[in-house]
Amino acid sequence: MKKITSLMIAAAMVVTMFAAPLPAAAADDIEAIATEAIAEYETPEGYEWPELTLTVNDYNVPGSGPALATQLACKFIEGVTEGKIKCDAYYGGTLVEATDSFAACAEGLCDITFYLYTLNSGVSTIHQLFTNFFTREMPNMVGMLEIMNDTINTVPEFREEFMAQNLYEIVACPTGSSRLQFNDAKLCESIKTPDDLKGHIVQSDGYNTTAWANHGVSGIAMPPADWYTNLDRGVVDALAMNMPGCKDFGLFDVTNGYLEFGNNGGCMQSADGYFANLDKWNEWDPEVQDLITAAFALGVKFNCERDDVATIENTESEKAAGKYFNTIPEEDMQPWYDLGLESAELWKADLEAQGIDADAVYDGYMAAIDNWFEENK
Repeated sequence: MKKITSLMIAAAMVVTMFAAPLPAAAADDIEAIATEAIAEYETPEGYEWPELTLTVNDYNVPGSGPALATQLACKFIEGVTEGKIKCDAYYGGTLVEATDSFAACAEGLCDITFYLYTLNSGVSTIHQLFTNFFTREMPNMVGMLEIMNDTINTVPEFREEFMAQNLYEIVACPTGSSRLQFNDAKLCESIKTPDDLKGHIVQSDGYNTTAWANHGVSGIAMPPADWYTNLDRGVVDALAMNMPGCKDFGLFDVTNGYLEFGNNGGCMQSADGYFANLDKWNEWDPEVQDLITAAFALGVKFNCERDDVATIENTESEKAAGKYFNTIPEEDMQPWYDLGLESAELWKADLEAQGIDADAVYDGYMAAIDNWFEENK
């Protein structure tokens, strides 16, 4: 492999793009957003874009938020370069199955892929810090987007985790924050602390499952295809899901109670990102790297803004439908943040066993959160 041009490539540009609002256009008007963003992008003076075709893999179904983000990024790349760089994009598992996406990109079967950090076990231990229970107050999805990318740009262990597997992390992206949702509204109403769920079963995975077990709660992992049926039939008492996801999977039909958390509304999030094959990344000119970074930064910003709006709209719709909402006020959140601290300690132990300074990584993430709140007072 050739030496990486810059580990911090386009970091300042990405932060600026996340902080600035998207062009004024309808939420799903990809064409209009791309057109305005293309007009604002400045190609380096004297630079000629190379003739290049990028194979892009996105296993999300067409029309979903992530797939729209990929579509927007591709339109941006092709528009800025006036078609010299083309995107050959595949959606919905038409190139490779979701679980094969990580290996496919690392092996060069595609140049760029969308990837959910927790989709395959053992490949993203460091990044699971983003998916543990929250340990403190968190902002909305757009705020989390800024925090996550600040973290991967300032804490080298994050990008190094994927570079060791021949992938370069272009941008990171959160999902919406997850509420706990219940088929049994009475049970939802009774929950104030994690201990109130003792003896019950919740959908969970990773370090969060062990943290739940410390409180007498059984956590089970299950594929998305089982979420609806298992909540409906009482196989699980509570399911952790963000509001846009609830709509996508039809879970409103089997949910009668929502447990919301603090000012954020959620207790955790999932997270994903866009990755390039590292060998290909190192071959591309810095100008091409910058363009690709800007394109996918634009895409994930669009997706996060879209989902923040959808969270508000879906919550209002469910309240109007008479669903029960139990909200833990921010001043009563410490028992839930303690649950997150238990997850974090388990995560740290695994990193230390690998010879990684877990405290330094964790502190870097906390510093990014501190910086965001300081800049957004």
